[in-house]
Order: sequence, then structure tokens, then C-alpha cells
Amino acid sequence: MSRGWLLWLLAACAEGGPSSSTTDGGTDACTPTTFFTDSDGDLHGDPNRPLMACEQPAGTVTTADDCDDNSAQRYPGLAEICDGLDNDCTGTTGESCPAGCLPMRRPAPDDSRVYLMCSSSVSWTTARTTCMGAQYKLAQIEDAEENAFIRNTATTLYGAVDLHIGGSDLITEGTWIWDGSDPFWMGGSGGTAIMNRYANWVPGEPNNDGNEDCGEIKPSGQWNDGNCGDGQRFVCRR
Repeated sequence: MSRGWLLWLLAACAEGGPSSSTTDGGTDACTPTTFFTDSDGDLHGDPNRPLMACEQPAGTVTTADDCDDNSAQRYPGLAEICDGLDNDCTGTTGESCPAGCLPMRRPAPDDSRVYLMCSSSVSWTTARTTCMGAQYKLAQIEDAEENAFIRNTATTLYGAVDLHIGGSDLITEGTWIWDGSDPFWMGGSGGTAIMNRYANWVPGEPNNDGNEDCGEIKPSGQWNDGNCGDGQRFVCRR
């Protein structure tokens, strides 16, 4: 060790070290704060999981009032929606569902989404408006498992009936999108899935027979382009 470095080190030790934020005992000054784990990211912490720290750790908040830290759809002050959950943590659901609509979930671990199975026979546009009023959209179907759940649930509830789903080419003929925003199919029966999206058309569909622009799921589980004005039951997804 050089003589200059040794002299600097001795001086630093004599002065209590290079840190200026120290107590008489030589440790860093700190006023701990209580934080609470926020696993679901809803800014409401779990009162049963406190953590003392000088600086706020990632994934924590200072509010400790969450009744379910595994669900971002449940915390005090959240408005109740038709999903079968006690959204506002009051101990009761208190929700108001559209007439004839029943909230349903897939079995765990695929239970993050909630669906409304609706028994009213209405047009596609009325079905879409009903879903929107409940903070849902007409159902978007992303894989075979989801398709099977919707079809099997509808069959159990209503029998072998056609059901409005969210696909349509109302905006641009031949460009099929989910409830107004998410393209999934381009063209007619010989078309192609956009970005390899899931599709389950009846062979020869969609064919725009008689200006058919709205999607429906048949008793077979396959899809058809139907008349938007047809009165049918429907399914929403949140």
C-alpha cells in the first residue's frame, strides 16, 4: 500500500468514514416506513403482508385495505360489475346484470376472464350494445379451448341454438374483426387468418350470402357469417 493511500485511509477513519448521513453509532440514519405487498397491481396492499423499509420496495404500496390481493378486480371503492365477484370489498356483490345474462367463468387455471351468457334473442347490434352497457364486449374467441367452453356452456343452458359472437365485417367487407377493433380474418371462405389467429368457420363460410356481416357460433361449435338482424342469444366477454 502506498504511503499516500494509507494517510487518506487513516484520515477517513478518524472522521467517521466518507458518509455524511451517519448516526453517533456510525450506522446510516433511517426512518423505516411500513409498506404492504400489492401482488395484483391494483394499488391496494395486503394488510396481512407488511414490510418495514427505509425506501419503498418494488411491488408494495402504503395503503393496506385490499380484501383480495390476488385479484385486481376487487378492492375498496371499485364499482360493482356483473361478474359474480364482490368488487368493492363490502362483503356482498350488489351487482346488476343485464336481463337474462348470467356471469360464467372457465375452470381454473383459465378463470381470469368472465363471460356473460345471455338468453335474450336480439339482433347482433343490440347484443353488442348490451355487452357494452355491462362493461363487456361481444365475445372474442382466441383458441379451441375457449371456443369449446362457450359452445358447451351455451348448449347446456339453451340447447342447440345459434349464438351471436363478436366477429363482424360490418366496417369493411371481407375484413373480419372482433367487436370493432381486433382483425382476425381476411377474405371469404378461401381467406386467411390474420397473424395466424384462431378461426373455426363452417366449411364454405364466410360467404356473405345475402349480405351476411355478423358472426355466430353454430351448435357444432363452428362459425358462420349470419344476418346481423337475426334474433339470437349471445355471449359477452370481459
